[in-house]
Amino acid sequence: MWGEQYEKLSTYEKGEFRRLGNYLLSHTYMVRFTYDPGEETTLPNADYNMVMRLFEALQEYFEATGWRLSKDDDYGIVSLISEYDNKFYIIVPPQFVRLAIRVFDRIKRDKAVYDTGVVDVEKIINKKPRAEQNSLAKEIETDNPYVRAYLDYLLGRVMKCDSAEHIRDNRISITDEGLLYKNYVVRALNPKLWSHPAIGQNAIILRLNGIQIEMNAEKKRIETCSTLKTGADACKIPETYSKNDLERFVSAAEQTLGCGIFQEEIAALEQEQATIDTGNLILLRESVEQKKQAADEAERECGRLREQSGVVRGGLESLRNDRIPRAER
Repeated sequence: MWGEQYEKLSTYEKGEFRRLGNYLLSHTYMVRFTYDPGEETTLPNADYNMVMRLFEALQEYFEATGWRLSKDDDYGIVSLISEYDNKFYIIVPPQFVRLAIRVFDRIKRDKAVYDTGVVDVEKIINKKPRAEQNSLAKEIETDNPYVRAYLDYLLGRVMKCDSAEHIRDNRISITDEGLLYKNYVVRALNPKLWSHPAIGQNAIILRLNGIQIEMNAEKKRIETCSTLKTGADACKIPETYSKNDLERFVSAAEQTLGCGIFQEEIAALEQEQATIDTGNLILLRESVEQKKQAADEAERECGRLREQSGVVRGGLESLRNDRIPRAER
């Protein structure tokens, strides 16, 4: 686990871990050498060397949060790629665009990287894009000038709209509920596109909040399963538990017997499967297989919970018919 790797770091290394982790989340890449325009030469990047020193801990941390950290020692570049289905674009300084394209072409073949691209920020800057005042670009904050240029180019004319009634007032409009008007077509955007943001100053906070929600849900499920296990173990020696204890165990088992938690997961998986972009057949096959495996595992878990609930019921019924009447006499 990444936590074990993190605890082994010194105080200084932990500080660098946090600083460089935030840098990678906001920039998505780091190179071994940096370009000094004043000296017109390349200089070694001390941060890159520190990332190499902390690479294993950083890699495990990002893996736990839905990101893949990889490195190319030949070209001297570290890249951070989202594991989710949303498209992901890499933005590098203008002087490195050509190098980034060569690296990307190599990684694309060797690593089968899809739904990822390199932004030609050099040409975008030459266009000097300007964002309209009420455009979506104004909603995203960033200190990176190259990211700012791309956002102004991409979203600078996507106008915010309060309701669907006025969505046709501009050439390109979008509502806060994800209704998009473009090329004379109104369509609903998949919520997954913005559920895991990867750009902007608030992206890290939003992702951490999402992870906390997932952790709380997992904790609740573990507590429920633990209660069922305790009830099942109680049937082995029922005389050590009171009638109220056993009734509480059975109540918990009956509440979980319908496997509502897992049924919700299955429904969510089926809904997610229905929204997968069919334009990429390779990713589609992989995603469908993963969803099927997850659904099968949930069904198996439901079966195990039903068996445990049956054991608890049988133990309580035996206690009621045998031990409790004798005690009352």
